[in-house]
Amino acid sequence: MAHTKKIPSLHGLYQKSIRIALSLAIGILAAIWLGYEYQVGQKDVSRIESDYITEKKNDLRNIVETLASGIRHRRAKSQIQTGKILQEKMGEVLTVAEDIYAKNSGEESPELVKKHIIDLLMASKFADGKGYFWILDTNSTIIAHPYNTDLIGKNQSSLTDKHGKFFILEFI
Repeated sequence: MAHTKKIPSLHGLYQKSIRIALSLAIGILAAIWLGYEYQVGQKDVSRIESDYITEKKNDLRNIVETLASGIRHRRAKSQIQTGKILQEKMGEVLTVAEDIYAKNSGEESPELVKKHIIDLLMASKFADGKGYFWILDTNSTIIAHPYNTDLIGKNQSSLTDKHGKFFILEFI
């Protein structure tokens, strides 16, 4: 028997063409749908990232504000305590300086009495040794300083703080 090749019918070719066209159409639609979903997903990822970053920035801002508030509170409390300690120490030193003056003013020269008082002040420390006294005359000139002797005899009236305020002049 001879083998004969079967020739597809026109109707079969038509059905096969329709199936191929439908498969291609479905594939194209699927690709379009996947592309759309990818874009929507990318937008969602961008929105989530942006929301997350905004949330973390707000959290960080709140933490910094809380810390800054605590620091300001501690600084104010410390300044009050330091002011009290300084007032107490100044009262003590003043009492001792007055005693030195009263006991020695008739017996020793004014310069020697002044030296005793300066020595007392330069040796006086407070606030766990972090606080100290220095002496400034009414012309803004340093008379004595326990740690920076290079300043002695120099006018300090032009010194300003970080706000441009001539703070030395406020001591006079």
